[in-house]
Amino acid sequence: MVLDAPGARDDYYIDPLDWSSNGSLLVGLGNKAYIWRQDAPVKDLYTIDEPDYISVTRTLDDQYAIATNAGHLSIFRSENLFEYRKLDGICSMSWIGQNELAIGNKLGHVLRLDYRAPGTILFPECHLDKIVGMKMCPDGIHLATGGNGHIVKVWDLRKNTLPVHQFLSHGSAVRAMDFCPWQPSVLLTGGGREDGQLCFHDILTGKLLKTIETVDQVCQVKFSVHYKEVLTCHARPKDQLTLWDVSKLEKARQIVALEGHQSRPMFVALSPDGQTATTMGGDEVLKFWKMFEVGQKYQTLYPTIR
Repeated sequence: MVLDAPGARDDYYIDPLDWSSNGSLLVGLGNKAYIWRQDAPVKDLYTIDEPDYISVTRTLDDQYAIATNAGHLSIFRSENLFEYRKLDGICSMSWIGQNELAIGNKLGHVLRLDYRAPGTILFPECHLDKIVGMKMCPDGIHLATGGNGHIVKVWDLRKNTLPVHQFLSHGSAVRAMDFCPWQPSVLLTGGGREDGQLCFHDILTGKLLKTIETVDQVCQVKFSVHYKEVLTCHARPKDQLTLWDVSKLEKARQIVALEGHQSRPMFVALSPDGQTATTMGGDEVLKFWKMFEVGQKYQTLYPTIR
């Protein structure tokens, strides 16, 4: 399935696509944010005055967090606005729990915001430049952040102290990151245009487990929840998606490269059932890929990554 997405930006420093567990796809297009559902009309949820634009969208059940390049943060519950904050320009976000967000901004700061309380908590020794990637670990304890300055940091949210690990595996900005669903201590990161590497890290030991050289800039990565596979998005050679078998990490291999976009597929989100991947880029289309259909492939469960 393909949908028009007028206003979608070809911008490495934003991430305005997320799919909620309730089936709502929250999409930021230019200065507007919309909710798309398969069985309902498109909902125009939010508009910010131009020249500002939507930089990040994040969902948690029926909660929708929408941030803009200028730092306006609006949180909706059941499509009704119930919280607003004005911060510095927001580049990345991740839900920590029902009432908290981790936020990365243009200044390189990592902020923890509990919208039941005023103000924010600033993490020490953050990044020196824009925080372009952010991901919460399934363990509910660790947060990973990626900077425009090539560094990945891992934080223990039980302590508002220094990062527990710092990875220097990349030679370019680190926007693409995801935690392994079957082994949550494994963090996968992808480097920008001057790097193009996929790096698998162990956040408990601080070790680099595996590096894979790809053809170009890694725009985004997403683990399957049904198969021991990873979907990666790249700018070249043909604005492609690449599917990798990582059932045995030391023998990780490419399964297939998929074309379909006319510009970088910058953004990707998985459906609530984990079977469909949605991608969006500057070609102003949303594409829905039946990437991980259950029962359509080989055995679902593989041996654990070693």
